Amino acid sequence: MMLLRRLRQRAGRFNLQCAGTSATIATGGDRSTRRAQIAEVGSRLFGVSVASDNVIDETLERVSQVPIPETAAALRTALEKPAPLADHASVVAHPLAAWAEEAFGLTSEDGRLVRRPPISFADGVAALADATSLPPNVARRR
Repeated sequence: MMLLRRLRQRAGRFNLQCAGTSATIATGGDRSTRRAQIAEVGSRLFGVSVASDNVIDETLERVSQVPIPETAAALRTALEKPAPLADHASVVAHPLAAWAEEAFGLTSEDGRLVRRPPISFADGVAALADATSLPPNVARRR
């Protein structure tokens, strides 16, 4: 922080612009709350006022190219399908990969994709077993 302030002093007449990146400054609350928290940390770090409107969110995209199985029957069918080949195109076209991307990685907030709070592998297996009514050992293998 002191280095940034000294750099700003030395820059003098130049309008020094600072940019910071972090996925961990703020993780709780809604988007507006997270942006306000990030702006507050940025203001302290850079020694200038950072408006929450100047905070740029990350833009996430789904990798899977098939719909997420929505029903228990569709998820069970996805679970029983043969595993995809070990290449990108096969994995992103598999409905179980779409489910896993949603269960472990993404959720929607205000019409935007955001990172889902992390869950353990065991919790994901339990959710898959519960949703499909299959034994946990079957869900774990898949």
